[in-house]
Amino acid sequence: MWPSSASKQTGISRIKYIDAYRGIAALGVAWFHIYTCLAGGFAEQTRLVISSDALDKALDFVAVWGRWGVRLFFVISGFVLAHSLQRNSRIGSLGAVGKYFIKRSIRLDPTYFTAIGITLICVAIWGSSSILKIHTSPYLSAPQLFTNLFYLNWIMKYPAILSVSWTLALEIQLYIFFALILYFGEKYARVFKTERNDAAFIIIVIFSALSLLWPFHIYPEGTNYFPRFLFIFLSGVLLYNSFIEKRYATVFLIFELLLIAEGLVYRDTSILAIVISHLLILFAHYVLPYRKPIESPLLLYFGKLSYCIYLLHIPIGISACSIMIRFFSAYGPINKLLIIPLGIIALIVTVMASHAVYHLVEKKSIAYSSKIKLQ
Repeated sequence: MWPSSASKQTGISRIKYIDAYRGIAALGVAWFHIYTCLAGGFAEQTRLVISSDALDKALDFVAVWGRWGVRLFFVISGFVLAHSLQRNSRIGSLGAVGKYFIKRSIRLDPTYFTAIGITLICVAIWGSSSILKIHTSPYLSAPQLFTNLFYLNWIMKYPAILSVSWTLALEIQLYIFFALILYFGEKYARVFKTERNDAAFIIIVIFSALSLLWPFHIYPEGTNYFPRFLFIFLSGVLLYNSFIEKRYATVFLIFELLLIAEGLVYRDTSILAIVISHLLILFAHYVLPYRKPIESPLLLYFGKLSYCIYLLHIPIGISACSIMIRFFSAYGPINKLLIIPLGIIALIVTVMASHAVYHLVEKKSIAYSSKIKLQ
């Protein structure tokens, strides 16, 4: 978590393949929602014609695996947070903790608030008569708006204005948790006069072990609090640090083997998605011929827009789906293969909107947040 001087030897200021994977994850999640909305919307309005059972299963398989892009996002979040602490690694005071939250807020909130505004506009236009109602709440109250703006609606049980915001609420909880780990880790190192890296290692190992209680079904299911997903986040932290220190590599290997065992015992495909996420990062890090196509300009472009794509594919992409469903349903039964080009159109519209919001809002947020130093 707090890299040693060895971390500086990596010579990496920004990891391009991680940006590319962000783009792939965002597109995967967007495709899952767009595909399921098109399929469900056409089935409700008219009749879907399936030309081949094998092809139908293949389409469903690709869409279902797209939803696991959220797991890749959580792994990347832990990985990137550990990486970012190379330059801002000391949070030894409450003031530094406060700066940490301000920095994250400036980076994330303006784009999120913009997405909320766009969602409310789309809901006002389409109302509850479109498939947009599946992912939004058309009935707005002041408490609902307040809790949504501050990522509290999932905790306080208010309907989400934007359905994908549950992951942002979890990210905020994880940032708070991580900041507290850093703060108390600094205190631990000072009180017991140990190396900061040793204190970090002890704390990470303890919480990594505790976090595995969840995938092994020792904690209760059905909660949106961060402990349920902490093991995914910490797996990214362990993975990043395994590139730097051998002791982390040993812990990560044990952690990974336990995850694989859990996935096999419970036949949990979400665990398999996490393991695949780790393998994708490992391949990109160690296998240069594989890394080059991953770091293509197109995937890096999608990576740059990934946050906007993730937020806007609901109000923009699903609204586009609603328009297309209304138009094509008037012509009778629809071949399910038509969902592919229509879904691509919805994705293109989403990317175009994301491009605009990125340059108008998110790019400026990144610039402002980078000016805040934790030290």
